Amino acid sequence: MSRISSTVRPTRATSVVLAGVAALTAFAGPAVAADAPVISAQKTWTGAKTPVSVPGNHLHKGDTIPKGAVLVYREVTVTGPTSKRRLVLTLPRRKGLTGIAVSEGSSVSVQVAKGHEQYEGKRRTVLTVQGRKGDGGKVTVYGYGR
Repeated sequence: MSRISSTVRPTRATSVVLAGVAALTAFAGPAVAADAPVISAQKTWTGAKTPVSVPGNHLHKGDTIPKGAVLVYREVTVTGPTSKRRLVLTLPRRKGLTGIAVSEGSSVSVQVAKGHEQYEGKRRTVLTVQGRKGDGGKVTVYGYGR
């Protein structure tokens, strides 16, 4: 009887493909390694005074929040440069956004996402957050509405 060998011998083409995959993996590794910012669940500010100034609303840090107004927020934590991540702020029903504010902290970039620039009067908006160069840190993103 003849024996059939179960050993698979790599061909030259297989070796070239494997070498190419290994090279691409090594090249793409650092670009994919960036962590995403950590975003907390949305909360509603329960204090009587505002913790930040909200541009365009005549609402300054330490002012009393007017009756019927609402301030929602999310905390964003980064550890150095990170990839972008979407952050959604949603107000309660029958409320419309009138301003967005960010607490002090230069380690996080916060921008209104493309296509959501006209957020005023809407209940929900989308932002993008990304860690900048440095050690990392924490900021709070607020949405104010009536």
